[in-house]
Amino acid sequence: MQDGRGVVAKLPNLNAGPELFATAGEVVTLKYVAGIAVPEVYAWDANLNGNPVDVEYIIIENASGVMLGNMRPTMTLFQKQDSVANVIEMEKSLVARSFEGTGNPYLESDRIDSSVRYIDIQNKGFVIGPSTSADFVRRGSRQFQPNIGPWTGTVDWIFAKVRSKENRIRELEYLPVSDGVFGGPRLYNPTTEPRLKVLLGFRKVTLLITVDDVAQNAADLREWKRSEEVFRELLKELGKNVSWVDWITHAEYEQFKQKY
Repeated sequence: MQDGRGVVAKLPNLNAGPELFATAGEVVTLKYVAGIAVPEVYAWDANLNGNPVDVEYIIIENASGVMLGNMRPTMTLFQKQDSVANVIEMEKSLVARSFEGTGNPYLESDRIDSSVRYIDIQNKGFVIGPSTSADFVRRGSRQFQPNIGPWTGTVDWIFAKVRSKENRIRELEYLPVSDGVFGGPRLYNPTTEPRLKVLLGFRKVTLLITVDDVAQNAADLREWKRSEEVFRELLKELGKNVSWVDWITHAEYEQFKQKY
């Protein structure tokens, strides 16, 4: 562009996720994570009706800066620790946001398909709609499988993923062999029925170990955080400063020895 900025035009591939929803979901996700450095979306269109280019598209800011992977070989251990800590803080800010359902966020004013169920959430301007995960897309297409969400319970979401895998297994003409397992004489050859039986067993186990009580989950999380605080207070009283530092070089040994 004339002002020196660059843009990226994104067009969906066949594995990009469900039509309309994948594009809208990606854009809204970028809008939702306000406060985290993400590229700005300049323009987008998920609807092919009246679209001048006859395809879904997103025009997005070309992110400036240097990739962390390119800098990491020359970074000191402290710089590496700081970079990891920054990533953790960003992840914590995302995890701290609770939703009233499981699925993908969408703009409240842009409910793409009126036949699809949406869940209103506390964050004004957003709703939770169908998942855009590849788990719920028919193999070799961008069409949804049945039961695409959103879900209000953990068990419902897990069972939907299991049913999706069952559908995929039944649709395959042949089952791929696992890595490192070769279909020679008397060796394991994957077949449909044993895999479906494993998924059935998984359903039964899920009912025994899954807690769908949101209040109980929140109470457990508070208890875990309190336990962590108590542990840190104890270490402080004992005058201990415990930290995970990974490996260190010979040149850094004396510095770490004095610190810890």
